[in-house]
Amino acid sequence: MIFGSDWDVADLNPLVGLQAAVTRVDKANRFPGGWHPIQRISIAQAIECYTANPTLATRLPQRAGKLMEGLEANLTVLDRDITSIPPDQITKAKALMTIVAGQIVYDESL
Repeated sequence: MIFGSDWDVADLNPLVGLQAAVTRVDKANRFPGGWHPIQRISIAQAIECYTANPTLATRLPQRAGKLMEGLEANLTVLDRDITSIPPDQITKAKALMTIVAGQIVYDESL
């Protein structure tokens, strides 16, 4: 399964997509108990759907989409560990730094 935020169906903020995948509740809270709650996935699975899974589908090298020594880093540092907070709090996380191809492109401290 592949997630993305580049179409008008999904919010550009991937945290919104992650939270929706884990809770199955939309931003308008139309389904407070979750839309088809049986379809909820774990936060780890949702993160893989935004990172590692797309590289497999596009036939990029198997190591792409993972954080490993020797690979170019594309990552965002958040102010909290979204894997250990209540799922309905995922969108409250804030980006502190973003790195693309190993270069800092956003740093909240600057």
